[in-house]
Amino acid sequence: MKSGCLTSLPRSWLWLPGFRVLLLLLAVGAVAGCRPNVYELDDHELSDPSAARAAALERAGDIDGAIAKYNEILTERPDMARMHLAVAFLYDVPQGDYVRALYHYQRYLELRPQTEKRNFIENRIENARQSLVAQYGRDAETLLHEIDKLTVEKQELRTANQRLVTQLEECRAKIAEIEEQLAAKRVEEAPETAIPVPEMPAQPDVPPPLPPVVREPDTPASEYVASRDAEPETALPDAPATVAARDIKYIIQERDTLSALARRFYGDRYQWRRIYDANRARLPNPDVLPVGVTIVIPDVPPDVIP
Repeated sequence: MKSGCLTSLPRSWLWLPGFRVLLLLLAVGAVAGCRPNVYELDDHELSDPSAARAAALERAGDIDGAIAKYNEILTERPDMARMHLAVAFLYDVPQGDYVRALYHYQRYLELRPQTEKRNFIENRIENARQSLVAQYGRDAETLLHEIDKLTVEKQELRTANQRLVTQLEECRAKIAEIEEQLAAKRVEEAPETAIPVPEMPAQPDVPPPLPPVVREPDTPASEYVASRDAEPETALPDAPATVAARDIKYIIQERDTLSALARRFYGDRYQWRRIYDANRARLPNPDVLPVGVTIVIPDVPPDVIP
């Protein structure tokens, strides 16, 4: 029925008891149709690639391999109900491992309480219990009681473990938030210190060069030689080489901190961020320096001895 059909019906129909019951049934059917039934949920899990590989092993007659594959899937995803049922079937008749079969049958019913196969699975559970009694005799009832007890305890442990995992994730998020706040606070408290510029050595006074002595065409060679000897050329002193700041490599030692390295190489412990910015790839945390890692100390003044 289209959505616009009800608005076109006579209002007097809505007061008829049978018609109102029909509308109620249609509404309930629409809601129920929106929910996938157990068969659809089971088919969806069986279509998983890992489940398909386990089923292929089972069809090939490799029962042990199929059981191992199903258990591998359940280790990663313990809430896959259909995998519990599949491995329960293999533990039951082919293997005769009724203890494990009972556990996985019960897990399936816990995860699929509305299953259409409940009566069938409860019959399998009862048959497995009878087979277990025949196998172990008088001790079977005690064993079944222990199985039920361990099943309850395992479910409680699973719930507690999930709760602890959630709490751990919340703690990790809180720690990350606190670390970000501390890093921002360090940046705010670090004073803006000017980077020291090394002083250049003073250049000595150099006299201007003397003009060359040019021999006139009519000047005798002897006078030219005398004139040349009387005015010797003055040798210019070599200008001292300017040593600029340089980068050096440093191997981190125990108890080293960025503040201590900044005080050692720059004379100012507040220059630690210069070292950290030059080595972000090697130093993920400025408060923890990994011993033995080689870092670069940038722009070390020439008068500092490493």
